[in-house]
Amino acid sequence: MAQVRLQRYLAQSGVASRRKSEILIEEGRVKVNGKKVTTLGTKIDPDTDRVAVNGQPVHPEDLFYAVFNKPKGCITAVSDPEGRRTVMEFMPGLPASVVPVGRLDFYSEGVLLMTNDGVLAAALTSSRRKVEKIYHIKIKGSIDDREIQKLRDGVKIDYRTTTKPAEVQRLKAKSRHDWLEVVLSEGKNRQLHRMLEAVGHEITKLQRVQFAGVAFHGLRVGDARELTQAELKELYAAANIKPGKGLVSRGKWAVKRETTEKARRNSDRSRERVTPNLTPGGSKKAKSKLLTRYREQEEDGTAPQLPVPRALEGTENKKSGSPRRPTKPKLVEGAKPKPKRGSRRAAAKSGKPAGRTKGAGAAKPKARGAKSGARKNATSKPRAGRGSSSRPTSTRGKPKPKPKSRR
Repeated sequence: MAQVRLQRYLAQSGVASRRKSEILIEEGRVKVNGKKVTTLGTKIDPDTDRVAVNGQPVHPEDLFYAVFNKPKGCITAVSDPEGRRTVMEFMPGLPASVVPVGRLDFYSEGVLLMTNDGVLAAALTSSRRKVEKIYHIKIKGSIDDREIQKLRDGVKIDYRTTTKPAEVQRLKAKSRHDWLEVVLSEGKNRQLHRMLEAVGHEITKLQRVQFAGVAFHGLRVGDARELTQAELKELYAAANIKPGKGLVSRGKWAVKRETTEKARRNSDRSRERVTPNLTPGGSKKAKSKLLTRYREQEEDGTAPQLPVPRALEGTENKKSGSPRRPTKPKLVEGAKPKPKRGSRRAAAKSGKPAGRTKGAGAAKPKARGAKSGARKNATSKPRAGRGSSSRPTSTRGKPKPKPKSRR
């Protein structure tokens, strides 16, 4: 068998990724034929050389191929240092340590190939092989034929980058937004989004329906299955490479999204960042639980930094060190209270000084319906209320009074 690099052999054996395998080699934790190896780029023969990591022998894994119908809201990676959901949370119990072939954006969905065959993965993602990928995209609003022709000819998405010609067709859909089918043979970063932005449109939904002849027929969003032998042959034909001897894909392994839902919910709960309650209210039991979880996150180094409000700066409690709420200012003894709104206007009408409080010398509250002193002599008709017995009399048929003379 041809010689391969040591870090690549470790990655194909499922020990770690290439980057982490290089760290293991530099730390002196890898031995080849009983001798410690610390030089990167060392080549070995997998058939004759014996490799061990931390004293444990390493054996290459069997090649495994799977297709996954990726949903929205997860990243195309094996792990994420920021703690976001990855595609591996939908595929527990894999018989081998696989990695995604290519990538799909966080809000994109559709066909995603998973394998530990590095030769095939490199060939499928290479721009020289021109492997076709079919996408269905939903556009905000409508697009005319002239703009579609620009996408077919190739558009400039950067000051130095122009896309290759692509196949673009309209899809029939009962929607006020247009749907397109796009066939690409290259895979630049966010290429479809940048292509549509170049012609003045925005993508609201993106779905990859086929990759190198492999589609997600029979797979719901979030489901995964092993490839069949016929699909594996199509992949090698699309990548234009010859399959090795004894290459088998039985198509037996499969996983449904219902089986992973409980585990994903638990991981989402542990991923939530909890901050202690700094405001009063709530039971003591609930507060103690929040504080316990926050202290556990502090020990793990995943606790968020608590922002101190501006109003609370410099008002820390001396005993606990936690910020306390500022108290309301109290009235000083002997100070005059502020007059209420509208008191001056009422005082001007009544002729009494404003700001008088209840107590000795304070005016008694007036009886209901009593008139003010300024309107005692005013003549006014009695108002008809609910309890009033007087009703307005009709003046119909009576002679009108003569106007008084001004002399």
